[in-house]
Amino acid sequence: MRATILAAVPEAVEFFGYGLPGYKYRGKPLAYYSAWKNHYGYYAASGTIIAANAEALKGQTTSKGTIQFPLEKPVPVALIKKMVKARRAEIDSVKNAKATKKKKP
Repeated sequence: MRATILAAVPEAVEFFGYGLPGYKYRGKPLAYYSAWKNHYGYYAASGTIIAANAEALKGQTTSKGTIQFPLEKPVPVALIKKMVKARRAEIDSVKNAKATKKKKP
């Protein structure tokens, strides 16, 4: 997961949040990940990102920005990269909207 997240957003900065390893981008949480007894988790996917990838996530447990993948299956690298890039775009759009708002007289 670590390598996949960094491949998608090389400028991401490592940190720990909520007791999980993760990455920030422009000061905002980009992605967290973890390994559990029966699954590994990907966190920081918004409802919009989960909905946009509903077909690819069929059969996975999802809840409030959390996606659980079974340990016995390989990491879906392309899907993780796509979701990380989508999260980066969400962060960029919020930052850009705030910057535009500040510029107005």
